Amino acid sequence: MDPKVLETLSQWRDPLGYPWTTYLWVVVVATVASVVKHLNAMKRFRLGKLLLDMMTAGVTGIIVFWLCEARDVHGPMSAVAIAIAGAMGNRCWAEFENIWRIKFGLRKPEDEEPK
Repeated sequence: MDPKVLETLSQWRDPLGYPWTTYLWVVVVATVASVVKHLNAMKRFRLGKLLLDMMTAGVTGIIVFWLCEARDVHGPMSAVAIAIAGAMGNRCWAEFENIWRIKFGLRKPEDEEPK
């Protein structure tokens, strides 16, 4: 195997190796951002929609935290990225998908030719 790849793999940190307090603050930051966005955008309060947004924000916040750690983004900048991702919610997943499509040269489903 390529020595550069081995060096990268040896420096990679186990995603579940962080203390639970780290995950707690990540989920809290993302969830609070989601709640603020939800309360600002709501026309009628729906508890189910709020809880769904909060769960999506928590998972998205953890994924963004891992991405920040992989790119050595720490501290306040990481917290800002996590909060923005939490506020974006499902739209953040669409952006992740677009980034991967661009990176691997894939077309969007609507851009594909009909069979």
